[in-house]
Amino acid sequence: MSAHPPLLNGESLRQELELQRWRGDSGKYEPRTAEEAREILLPQIENARIEAASIPDRLRGERVVVETTLLPNYLAPSCHPLGLLAFVEAMSVGSRYAEGLLETRTRTKQSPTRRLILAVADDGLEKLQRLVTNRGGRTRSGRRAFEDIRTLSDFGLPERDSILLTTDFGDGGSVTVECVLHPTGSNAIGDPTPAGDDIIEKWGALVEALGGTPYFDFIRTASGLTFAPARVHSARARELARFNPLRAVRPMPTMRPLPAVGPGDTKPRILPPDLSLS
Repeated sequence: MSAHPPLLNGESLRQELELQRWRGDSGKYEPRTAEEAREILLPQIENARIEAASIPDRLRGERVVVETTLLPNYLAPSCHPLGLLAFVEAMSVGSRYAEGLLETRTRTKQSPTRRLILAVADDGLEKLQRLVTNRGGRTRSGRRAFEDIRTLSDFGLPERDSILLTTDFGDGGSVTVECVLHPTGSNAIGDPTPAGDDIIEKWGALVEALGGTPYFDFIRTASGLTFAPARVHSARARELARFNPLRAVRPMPTMRPLPAVGPGDTKPRILPPDLSLS
């Protein structure tokens, strides 16, 4: 027989426990609350929805491309706002390097982060605005999605300066440029899907409207991105950035010339690259 008698009426010692939902490890520092993020992001989300609705159909796809920057505290995959993105049915189509404020319990400093590039339907932007306005609403999934906004520092349509990879397209005459188009989403196994014919046709129509020539025969794709060359007047190249599905515009890269050897030279001279192609 056991030296310790059995515990009688043990159920009377039972108590209810409420499980806490942590983001990452339990000691993670949260630089802002969802309510504090709401005050910052709600006007930006509303403005993005209005701007998206004003984009002419000829300058956009079925979904509109928007961007949002992660706070550096949330770069780990386990911290990404996946619940929020799923709630508004936003598709990731890429990212850009960015910098933001990394806040800890003891200091604040500039730190590298990522600017997420998303493709969202118009009703997805409306749903996002309602979600943030109503603090997630009454559903558990809505409240969890609302909590994810604390990971974001801003929200809006892509800025034109981020699309133009240079400010110098020449001071006259025409220039050959390379336009890079975003993927339109991903397939069943997660691979990015390149821009479809409708997007490429709209891009070509914009080039022609600017008095340029799209080179459809030289379009190629890689990793979901579409590389589309065109020739436009240098003064109008910047206007290509109005096209919402566009990720980047730059002068077309060229092959470096072969080494030139002149009389009396003891070694080849490498000529600088010519980006004008004129």
